[in-house]
Amino acid sequence: MKKQLRQQLIMQAIQTGTIQSQADLVNALAEQGYQVTQATISRDINELNLIKVATSQGLVYQVAQRQQPATTDQALRDLFQNAHVQLGQQDNLISLQTAPGSGPMVAAALKQLRWPEVFMVMDNDDGVLLILKSDSAVTTKIWERLVQLIQN
Repeated sequence: MKKQLRQQLIMQAIQTGTIQSQADLVNALAEQGYQVTQATISRDINELNLIKVATSQGLVYQVAQRQQPATTDQALRDLFQNAHVQLGQQDNLISLQTAPGSGPMVAAALKQLRWPEVFMVMDNDDGVLLILKSDSAVTTKIWERLVQLIQN
């Protein structure tokens, strides 16, 4: 099966149904007569920029919005609320745990801010790790900014 056709079928499946897992996509393609592996589906999900979004049917795959990341305080508050961000801190590290699929979008918004106190932003599917410059005052400053964005 050609990659382009497979990815078109994946897009059709997520636009017309409730796809909650990679297994759902494997089954959707199998119903159309195409056998694919979960590993192939995983690569396609990444290439197609699919994320899981909370809906009334649970977490389902959707195409990530290709828009400028949120940078205003209100946009960040909304993003953090929708991503169900939970904070954690140790030394000069701040962890932002997110809903599955939301990590890259939260990381993109934080990177866009270009806070001079941030050394690096790392993300995965369900979280973001901020590595801050090693001054404890810097860590406190960023922590307080993030807490304010989450609580307001």
